Amino acid sequence: MRDGLDFSKDWGEQGGLQMASSYIEDLRTDAWHDVAEYDWAHRLESEAETVQRELENALATPSFDSKGNRIWATASRSDAMAYGPDWRTLVLQDRGRWDDKNAELFPQTSKLVQKLQIPSSECFFAVQRAHTGIKSHTDFTNFLLTAHLGLKIPEGNLWIKCGNETRDWEEKKMLIMDTSFMHSTENNTDEDRYVLIFRFWHPDLTVLEKEALQFIFDSLDNPDQIKVAQKLLAKRVKAAKRKPASRGGFGGGGFGKR
Repeated sequence: MRDGLDFSKDWGEQGGLQMASSYIEDLRTDAWHDVAEYDWAHRLESEAETVQRELENALATPSFDSKGNRIWATASRSDAMAYGPDWRTLVLQDRGRWDDKNAELFPQTSKLVQKLQIPSSECFFAVQRAHTGIKSHTDFTNFLLTAHLGLKIPEGNLWIKCGNETRDWEEKKMLIMDTSFMHSTENNTDEDRYVLIFRFWHPDLTVLEKEALQFIFDSLDNPDQIKVAQKLLAKRVKAAKRKPASRGGFGGGGFGKR
């Protein structure tokens, strides 16, 4: 317990400092995960050119920024100071719900995410401007992992550090990490960096745990309408019963080996 947080532990050379206020016990604690463990991530890499091309077309479209909701918005969370004003996002999915207007701007990307049954809770494009960085911080949640798909990656001094390990992005390649570990980035190049980011359910969660967490997310959207969250839960359960069984459970499949 440190600074009022529910969980704080320095794993030393094994992984570095992990801090989480939203914490579930007994989940795997590795700062970095092997992309090969996640079938959907490997399949997404093979179709990454679709996402890359759709982003390039959008960036080349005049007045594109005015066509959706909060296009390239700055960080608005309590730890936004770590991100700075030059890290911006374009959200397609937030806490399991799709932004229909933004998804219409990226129809191929949105369909691909759903086709691959990526078990995402969040999906968004992120740009890090040239000669900027993100200070070391935690996302305070250990039951959601973070994946980056490199889309526009300049050459030069450009990296992300999670825990004690620093890695480089590559175009059309994935990186997967547990961002409840302290992490930071730098873009010391003359060009902007673009990635597609997913926050997705930790594979060690049970189906019941994922459904309970999604119910909480739905309730937080409108605390006065718990019945709405209950109806959404019933709808997901009904849909899941119609699908073949998969390790992903409700909310999307595609989890690989553990």
